[in-house]
Amino acid sequence: MYDLGMRKLFVVGAAPLGCCPGLRVRAPAKECDARANDLAARYNVAVASILDGMSARHPDFPYSMFDAATALLRYIRQPQTNGYDVADAACCGFGKKHAMFSCTPASNLCKNRTNC
Repeated sequence: MYDLGMRKLFVVGAAPLGCCPGLRVRAPAKECDARANDLAARYNVAVASILDGMSARHPDFPYSMFDAATALLRYIRQPQTNGYDVADAACCGFGKKHAMFSCTPASNLCKNRTNC
């Protein structure tokens, strides 16, 4: 990247993928899938390490990395505090937590999309 002329970079880290409704319905307790979240966290650590190394070798290569996992977990763990009623199900789809089949034109959407 540096050799191609990039001198600033903003990276969004991986989200807590195990908290996606599709994985939650497969988890034993219907909670976030710890294994998937661990993989996302390890990915974030690896990316940060690579960027730290690049920045150390090239002082004119600043970067910023947004911790999407921490930000999203706040909403998932305390939805009401953040203005939502539901944070463990998809807005549309079929099956448990609306996550068994993708959204289609026939899907039922949340009644109040401002807080689901």
